[in-house]
Amino acid sequence: MTKTTTHSAPQAPRSNSTISTVAAILRCFTVDEPECGVTEIAEAVGLHKSSVSRTLRTLEAERMVAQNPETKKYRLNWGLLSIVGPLLSHLDLRSLAYPTMKELAGQTRETVSLCVFDGVEAIVVEQVQGTEMIRHVTPIGTRYLSLAHATVRVFHAWGGGEPGLKVEGVDEVQPAVLGWSKESYDQHCAEIRERLYAVNNRDSNADEVGIASPIFDHRGGIVGALLLAAPAFRTSEERIDTLCPAVREAAETVGRSMGFTPENFR
Repeated sequence: MTKTTTHSAPQAPRSNSTISTVAAILRCFTVDEPECGVTEIAEAVGLHKSSVSRTLRTLEAERMVAQNPETKKYRLNWGLLSIVGPLLSHLDLRSLAYPTMKELAGQTRETVSLCVFDGVEAIVVEQVQGTEMIRHVTPIGTRYLSLAHATVRVFHAWGGGEPGLKVEGVDEVQPAVLGWSKESYDQHCAEIRERLYAVNNRDSNADEVGIASPIFDHRGGIVGALLLAAPAFRTSEERIDTLCPAVREAAETVGRSMGFTPENFR
């Protein structure tokens, strides 16, 4: 018998500290009730709605929760992953992606990372290092914000991922840094959607090349991205042309393990 957690029993803070209040609010979000409104949370934890609302706004600013613009309810957000590294091993996406990441890293000898999106930044949540003596390595928890990064472009191309996630920071300034107008960046995102990968060819760093491809789930929604990163000195245009299909196929393999098929593609 499956035990269901609901808001029928209040989950009051265990002390009067701010940390206890935050913990009590975060515990209101469950698998059965992933979205909660201010009133529901206030009743569950025994706090005033004004206090709950202020706390949620702070958590939203830290990208630990996100608000659904249609229902006005809140849900947990990927920003939490940057502070719960030891728990990441329990994430299904990581466990499903890891074998394919390991295979791709073995084939290419380059570092392969798994990234998720919190509405603003792409976050590295898993990595398999390449076997070359000189290789690109990024610590788990690293965040990418700039449009120069391939992973950021991939998430932007699909509007940030899950419904309700707002993509912030894409204005006239960011594309201009790369010599694009907002219109040309929109066209670039359309091309990413067509070919299913993005290339950062020395855009973020003169010594690095990155190739990212989206991972879709059974609903056809983007839930992550695979990133292959390599030193620029051994990554020619010809090699990029070879690596791009490999990364795309690996991302599709991970997606299929999550129930993705072309028929449910958005």
